[in-house]
Amino acid sequence: MLHGRAAIGEFYEKFLSEITPVIRVSSYVEQERDCVYELEARVAGAEEFTLGAIDHATFDEDGLVTRFAVFTK
Repeated sequence: MLHGRAAIGEFYEKFLSEITPVIRVSSYVEQERDCVYELEARVAGAEEFTLGAIDHATFDEDGLVTRFAVFTK
């Protein structure tokens, strides 16, 4: 579990640079201040996109993320 913008950003910069993916949103649902979206990725050397994660973000009244959960396959 990571807390704070800096720690989360550092994690993703390191992780994504190791697998060099092409990422696309395959579905997106929002309701009030919550949004959930599925991400598909194609990593270096692969031909097909596969489901990589489902993200759930909750926003405050200023549009800033207050909670962010990632479910990986």
